[in-house]
Formats: sequence, structure tokens, C-alpha cells
Amino acid sequence: MDQSDSTDSTSFNDNSFSPEERNLAVIAKRQFDDSDFPSAMATLRRLKELRRTDPKVVHNLAVTEFYTNNETNVEQFRKHLSLAIAMVDNQEVDIEATDSTEFAYLLYNYSVVAYYRRQYRSAIQYLTPLYQCLEPVEEPLSVKICVLLAACYCAIQQPNKALSAASSGEKLIAATSGNSEELAVQKFRLHQYKILAYLKQNNVKSCKRELKLLAGAAISAGSVSASGIISSFLRTNLEYGKRNPGKAVKMLANIDLLAKEDNIAESMETLFYNNMGCCHHMLGKHNLAGFYFHKAIRFNADAIHGLPTNLHHRKLSTFHLNRNAELLYNAGIQYLHCGNPGLAFESLIEALQIYPMNPRLWLRLAEACVAVCQRPEPPLVDDVIGTGLHRKSLVRPTRTPPTGGASPAMPEPSLDFASLCVKNVLHLVGWPVGGATSAPPESEPPTTSDRPRSPPPTPPIGALRQRDVRLLRNAALAVGAYVSLSLGDPYTALTYSQTLNSQSKLAGSLKYLGLMYTAEALVYLDRVPEAIRVLNPDKIVDVAVATGSPSPPETSGGDRSDSPQPPQEPPAEPPRSFPLSVPHAKSNLLINLAATYSLRAEWNRARRCLIQANQLVEPGPLPRTGLLLAVYIELQLGNIANGHSVLNYNKLPVNYQIASQDGANAKLRS
Repeated sequence: MDQSDSTDSTSFNDNSFSPEERNLAVIAKRQFDDSDFPSAMATLRRLKELRRTDPKVVHNLAVTEFYTNNETNVEQFRKHLSLAIAMVDNQEVDIEATDSTEFAYLLYNYSVVAYYRRQYRSAIQYLTPLYQCLEPVEEPLSVKICVLLAACYCAIQQPNKALSAASSGEKLIAATSGNSEELAVQKFRLHQYKILAYLKQNNVKSCKRELKLLAGAAISAGSVSASGIISSFLRTNLEYGKRNPGKAVKMLANIDLLAKEDNIAESMETLFYNNMGCCHHMLGKHNLAGFYFHKAIRFNADAIHGLPTNLHHRKLSTFHLNRNAELLYNAGIQYLHCGNPGLAFESLIEALQIYPMNPRLWLRLAEACVAVCQRPEPPLVDDVIGTGLHRKSLVRPTRTPPTGGASPAMPEPSLDFASLCVKNVLHLVGWPVGGATSAPPESEPPTTSDRPRSPPPTPPIGALRQRDVRLLRNAALAVGAYVSLSLGDPYTALTYSQTLNSQSKLAGSLKYLGLMYTAEALVYLDRVPEAIRVLNPDKIVDVAVATGSPSPPETSGGDRSDSPQPPQEPPAEPPRSFPLSVPHAKSNLLINLAATYSLRAEWNRARRCLIQANQLVEPGPLPRTGLLLAVYIELQLGNIANGHSVLNYNKLPVNYQIASQDGANAKLRS
């Protein structure tokens, strides 16, 4: 959105001006209109000496100085505008109640600066009182207010309000006499934001209608080639929203990036490769998507390479060019899918500096930390030493994930930092994290699934729905329970897992994890009878990763017609160690039940559980933990031959028999 012509000076027709002040005001206005900014600034400084507390004079001087500096030194311009607004507050003038254009330019200019600095809610705060009384405002400015307000509402994922503001702008343009080029440009922008709003609502029919009107508006605005590029990106967004990523890729491949006009400030290459990465992410081609995101990051670096490193020397229109944070977020998601959690952590931790209030980002960081701390499963037998009667098999010790430090200033992929990330997720989605640090009550904690709470904003991706908040909270509880168990904190793990189990709508996979983590925490707390009651295989009826249909595609924070999209986050593919079927899930639960019985020296019951677990996964072998447990049980029962057979063949013997109550050895047949 080009707002380089957004600033202007207000008129000086005010009865409170003396003749000398009025004369200086008229001279300054004429000099400003003639683009003689140094002379206008000198005149305004003389006027300021006479009216030191006049916010209009301070505002006009700030505007003139901004143009004198070639639209640079934005921070100083913002401070001067803030000073003018503070003067209005000190004079106890209710800006929201004003029915004139006295402070319209001041509020609008401040909103423009806030928009380019991506402070969209701050811009809306100052635009709303102007939008509520548009009639007294001059026509060109009133239309610009509607355009800017629609852009801000699209940026914060509020399409209904964006459509309302855009419709108001179109009515103002229709009621305006004449057909100036400036109004045609504003009408073209209004069509863009209406299309974006309809995309967020999944209103395909209205979106297609607006795409046709966009071409006509482009002809009136004299931006036919720009319309072609913008329309192409919008049409690919439409196909992406309709879940046709293959068609979207074909449409992106036909875009001529060399046809870009100078009035398009975005880096077309960055947007192109980012959107290609999003489409391939939806296609499940995560390595190829990561390649495109890497190219987008490189082109983004090239686009901002020529800009001054000092923000005081950069133009206002270049503040939104850097898309590095969104691209790093996208790349981090792909690294997680590709099994490279180390690079994912590095990318996401950089994006966190820009989006610290995004609970999804904190959850992805926790997942990256957990994945980094998980090492590949070692072989069952490490080595064999000795011969004959002295031949011994050396079993690898159980792996212990490293913890490391958890300093927020110097974060590293550790379980301690993962625990911090989980607490941040739960805090952002409205779960009382403080209760997880103390011992849980004997009864199950109350559910928080039905607690009313507005979804938190999650830039750069779309706003969360209530269903998304529930899924996000449940996933965080599952990760928190695992991390707490790994850190040796069973009280917190039990709180997390019991809260997870108490949810009314819970995916089968999360219910399975909740049962497993609850039982393990109870065992740590020496509450073995309760753990045995929890480990009931009949409770496992589903291992689906998510409930219901996936969420609609999400669009990014900038939300321009050609802005990059972050990848939609469908339910992630379960890791290889995760059970993909109900029988495998029940088998894992029975293995844990066998281990629990072993703690009570009930070897026969433990052996029966292992036999049932083995029957559920046949013809495949038991997991490594089940085989090691089988060896341990056989050694306790004195069945050394059976233990050697399990170690040699990595599976239970075919004629595995249940030991008798007196501990007699089971005989093996050759």
C-alpha cells in the first residue's frame, strides 16, 4: 500500500489566529504547496514562536520537516506527531468527540506511520474516531481513511470490519463528483483489500467477482501491468484457499516477475518463492518447500541490501520491505517436517524476536527442543564379549535426554528451554501455568476446555479460532507432560497429563499420550495401583492426530494482495515411534502395564501383558523397550535361554509360554 502521498498540511482558517499569525500560515501553506519545503519550514518556525502550544502548528512543522528530509528520519517524525497529540490531550480536547477536520490530518498521519511500522492496532485506535464521523472530513482524506483502516483490519485478521471500511470508501468515491486519478488509485486499493477479506472468509464467489472488478479499476488507475501481477498473486491465493496447491503452483509459474512497475515496492522474487514454498508445503513436499523458502530468504536479503542500515536514513515506504521474520518462521516449520530440528530451532528463535506473542511459535520451539534432545534408537545389543560359557551380551543403557541451560537471554535447544516454551504457550492461550508448579490435588483438575476467552492474535499467521485454541492448548499440555517427565518433575507432569485427559474434545493421539504420561508420573510418585488402573487398553479407541476437519489456510501479517503466505499448519505427521494404529497403541500401553507389574514383582502378570502386546503387533517385533523388559522378566523367572533368544533374534520366541506360579522354566524347542 503506497502511502507516500499520505501527509499533508491542514488549512489555517482559524479565528484564534492574529493577523500576523494568519499571514504566516498562508505563506507557509503556499510554500508547502509549491514544494518549497525549506522556506515553508522556516516560516512555520516563526509561527511556532508565536504559538508554542498549538498542536496544529507542531503537526504542520513536523510534516514539512519530514518532506524536507526526503521522507526519512521517521522516528523523529513520529515523536513530533506524538507531541502534537499530547498537546491535544493537555488541552482536554476529546478527539473522539470532535465533529470537524481539526485534527483529522494529525491522526491520519500518525496512523500511516504506525501502519508502516506494523503497529496496526495503534493505527486503528486513531483511525476509528475519524471513521465514525467521515461526513465533515474532506473527500480525498475520508477515502484514504477507509483504505488505511481496511488495510489494518486485514492485517489483524478481521475481514468483516475490513469489508465494512472498504464498502464505506466505495460509497464515498461513488458520491464524489469527478473522476480524478487519485480516487481511481484508492478505488483499486479498496478492491484489493475486499478480495483479501473475502479470501479470509473463504467466500469464493465474492472473491471472483471482485477480481473482475479489479481489472476495470486498474485501467482507470493507469496500472494495468501492476494489476496483472497483483491479480495473479490474488488468484493463486484463491486456489491456495480452495486447497488446490497444484493449480496454484501452475499459476505462479506463469507470473512474469520482470513486468513489475516501479510503484510496487515489494520484492516480487521474495513473494514468488515464498508462495511457492507454501504451496509445496500443502502438497507435502517439505524438502522442496524448504528450498523455496531458502531462496525467498536470499532474495529478501538482496532486496534490503541497498537500504541504509541506520533507520533514521530510511524512507517510511521501505519499513515494511523486510520479510525476514515471516520467511524464517516458514523455513522453521519446514525444517521440523524434514527432521532437522536444530536448524528449525535457529530459524524459529530468530522469528521469535519479532513475534514474541505467538503461542504457535512457542509450541514449535518446544517441539524443536524435544526433537533435538531425542537421539536415534540404538541397537538392542551393543557388543558381545567372551566365548563359550563366558560369552556375554552387552546391552546399551537407556538413553537420557540432555537438559542444558534455559537462559532466555541465551536460549539453546534443551528440555529446560522447552519447559519454558510450554509455559509461555499455556499463558498465551489462557491456562493457569502457576498451578503446575505445585503438587496436584488427589482429584482430577477441572477442565478448562469450555472457558470463554477471545482467541489471542498470532502474527504472522491468521488469528486463532476457539477450536484452534483448544487444539493448541492440548498439544502444549502433551509436550509439557513429556518434558516434565524427562526433567524428573512428576508433579508437574501429572498436572499436565490429568488436565489433558479431562478435556471434553480430545484427539485420539493426545488421549493415548495423556494416559501414558499419567501412568508414568504416578509410577514416579509411587502410586502404582493408580497407574495400573490408568493403563487400561480398552480406553484406546482411536489414535487420530486431530479431531474434525483441518483449519482453512492462513494468510500472513502484511496481508497485501501480493504478500507472502506462511505455510498452513495441517496436523503434523506422527513420528516413526508413534503408533499409527489402535493395535500398536494398545501394545505400547500393555508394555507399560507389564513394566508396572514388574515393579510389584508380579512377573506372570507382566509376562501375560507382553504376550498380549506381541500378539497385537505380529508379525512385527516389539519395540526395544518391550524386548528389554522381556529379557528382564525372563532373567527374574530364571529363564536364561529365553532371555538369550530375545537378545539374539530381537523378538519373542515363537513358543513363548507363560511361566507357572512356582517359577518353573519354560522349555524351548529347536
